[in-house]
Amino acid sequence: MHPRKNIMMYIWLLGAAIRVLIPIIFLAMSLGCAPEHIPASYGVNPQPKPEPETNGPLIAEVKLILSRCNGCHALERVPAFDEWPIEGNLAKHQAWVISIRRSMGFDSGRPRTMPPPSSPWQPSPEQIATLQKWYEVGAPNE
Repeated sequence: MHPRKNIMMYIWLLGAAIRVLIPIIFLAMSLGCAPEHIPASYGVNPQPKPEPETNGPLIAEVKLILSRCNGCHALERVPAFDEWPIEGNLAKHQAWVISIRRSMGFDSGRPRTMPPPSSPWQPSPEQIATLQKWYEVGAPNE
């Protein structure tokens, strides 16, 4: 047999093997049958994900704290913080989370600017800690 024909036959066999094995591998991965020795960097995590914990009480407390902002900001272009997600959709909610994070001084090195010192209401250290925890768990909207 000519050497070129041997190479062509090996290429054909390799292509056939790939066409058969790839769907089988993806099917096994989608069914959770990934082998334990595949590194996580390949996108396969054989360990089950932990159940998400409910943030209901935390969110209720955050809503109560942020609703205090409505008293001063009712006539401004600031949404009612007791309606969630803030401004009715997730994109606007996330934008407000960033604004709240900055104004509460959760960014490193930034001072708290809201509420201003002249405001009649100031959050307690516990309320600030609650807002910080809400932010740290990803600022869930419900």
